[in-house]
Amino acid sequence: MEIPIATNNWLPVLLVSNSDFVTPITDVAFDATGLVVSYLKEGGSVTTLPLTSDNWVEADDGIYKAQFPAAACNAVGLFMYWVTLPAAVIYPGAVRVFIPETGEGAKTFVYTLSESGGIPIADAEVWVTSDEAGEHIVAGSQRSSVMGVTTWYLDPADYYFWSQKAGYNFDNPDKETVS
Repeated sequence: MEIPIATNNWLPVLLVSNSDFVTPITDVAFDATGLVVSYLKEGGSVTTLPLTSDNWVEADDGIYKAQFPAAACNAVGLFMYWVTLPAAVIYPGAVRVFIPETGEGAKTFVYTLSESGGIPIADAEVWVTSDEAGEHIVAGSQRSSVMGVTTWYLDPADYYFWSQKAGYNFDNPDKETVS
């Protein structure tokens, strides 16, 4: 399974009895005694997910979902999580966190690179972050077309576009508003 970087993600959890490894454990509330959800992201250390009624739900008999916030899912690579509960089998899960090439938002946004005289800059690498420091990549990278165009799918918000190409000096980042 794959999840996009820096997004809130609901991940499945199965709770079954450790006495027979089959019987589902039901009605486990987020504040159940001994319930702990932990995760490890690429390059990070083991972290405990604080549970609330907003990020822990029972979907079916013994099947739950835990929501991991965008800040937990902000490193490309392997994301492992596990749930411990007395009398239950430890449930491990693993997903791959990836950067969507064009984004996964609801709005189409066309970003064009050109020289000061309006001449398109083709074959430049472009990527998008949600922060000015460039630490949280939300989409990319893409190569600009012969007309200097890249097309993105982003939700309404402010974004920072970064560009690079040998022989060019770009004013990075370029803040754009998607509406």
